[in-house]
Amino acid sequence: MNFLTWKSCQRLYSLATLGLLFVAASFGLQFCFPSLCVQCRAQTRDSGSGEEVQFEESPLVGTTIQLPTLGVSIDANGLLEAKMFADPRGELIRKRILAAKANLKGNLRHKVKLRKISLKRLELELKRRREAGKQPSEAMECLAGLTRVEYVFVDPDNKDIILAGPAEPWIENQSGRRVGVVTGKPMLLLDDLIAALRTFSPNKRLNQWVACSIDPTPQGIAKLKEFQKTIPRNIPQSARAEAAVRLGNGLRESLDNAEIKVYGVPRETHMAQVMVEADYRMKLMAVGLEQPPIKMTTFIAALRGAPKDMQRWWFMPNYKCVKVGEDKNSMQLVGDGVVLSTQKIDFDQKARIVATGAKSSAPAKKFASSFTKKYGQISKVRPIYAQLRNIIDLLVAAAWIKKSDAFTRSGWEPTTFLDERVYSIQNQPNPKRCPCVANAVWKGHVLILPAGGGVSIAAAEALSAKNLIKDTKGDITKTRKSINLIGAGNNWWWD
Repeated sequence: MNFLTWKSCQRLYSLATLGLLFVAASFGLQFCFPSLCVQCRAQTRDSGSGEEVQFEESPLVGTTIQLPTLGVSIDANGLLEAKMFADPRGELIRKRILAAKANLKGNLRHKVKLRKISLKRLELELKRRREAGKQPSEAMECLAGLTRVEYVFVDPDNKDIILAGPAEPWIENQSGRRVGVVTGKPMLLLDDLIAALRTFSPNKRLNQWVACSIDPTPQGIAKLKEFQKTIPRNIPQSARAEAAVRLGNGLRESLDNAEIKVYGVPRETHMAQVMVEADYRMKLMAVGLEQPPIKMTTFIAALRGAPKDMQRWWFMPNYKCVKVGEDKNSMQLVGDGVVLSTQKIDFDQKARIVATGAKSSAPAKKFASSFTKKYGQISKVRPIYAQLRNIIDLLVAAAWIKKSDAFTRSGWEPTTFLDERVYSIQNQPNPKRCPCVANAVWKGHVLILPAGGGVSIAAAEALSAKNLIKDTKGDITKTRKSINLIGAGNNWWWD
């Protein structure tokens, strides 16, 4: 009979994560506990081929209505958990599409290449509605259907700052996200725009950073140590499947719920929730607990045996994403804007992260590279990653507005947008805790129990001289001159 032998434990690896970088850095940790790795003596072949995993799902709402929508839920106690929202026959989405066609007026019913929004007039309309005891209209909440900020224009002649980008009609899907009827892309949201402007308001530092982390509790670490003592040294090969389930459950139960921390923005904002969900869902995908939405390489698929080191992953902007016009009054955001980075790490005796300076493992690099390369494709099918890119874009745009002194040069400075007492964006459920991500998987004759938790993103470095992209052909200035910055009447948006 073949047996599996547990390796001796040399040290305890913590799940602790920290937020770094200044627009938001989320460190996802993915690792194998050396004390929880099983080495098999049987001469079985390694099943970890490292091949890409395929899961078909279309980005268009019209062709995904029979597939479940993924998201998270936050209960009254602040516990965040992954959740699936089913609409098997697609009836709910069809009804909402019909309602959108009936309720949206004028050009809001059409997909357009470049819709313009006056921040000055948008704020004025928001102020008027607030003074009349009204909430923002749905069009205001969705920024007239913008799916991305592509341009920011400073308009001194009209004392205004203009946002411009592609737009389309929208619906609310089963998970509560407002997404485009045509492409399924999530809408830019008024609250996220305001959060970004407040992050880089005139009285804040330019190097203001935004981040979140998911940290295990001391109680969880203590329980994990006790759980390790219960692991038998020998397990019959016939009990492999049962062992994997038991040890996976034991790992998760021992660590219990991790603590969510948010930095730089209030944790009750939609922006904070996007960061936490994006990182949490990325970890689920990495360890095989959430099916990849497209053909891509996951960390689990790339492994050929037990990982020897701990890795961290974190989302950050592609810093070479800003192109500035020669007139200094225009900027353009280019590219998908998000990179998944990875690094080899260690922990000291107090469970604090220590950078080893060593390169990441090949499986960790493959996952990070695949995720980055296919970020655009992934975000078409999983709107949370498009939302992550959107908030990065808004933060970079807000940082540019501050660094370029756009408020002073335009002659307009927001008031309602910058005052939480006048307009509150701190109205979302407060995510306090979430289950630690862990999974037990056999790779041939090795049982690995990866576990992870954490979050990150980043931004203002995009404005450094080394990262700014020169508009050598003057295309941004030409675009600014070719469009109407005034709009129709006093409306806050126009095409």
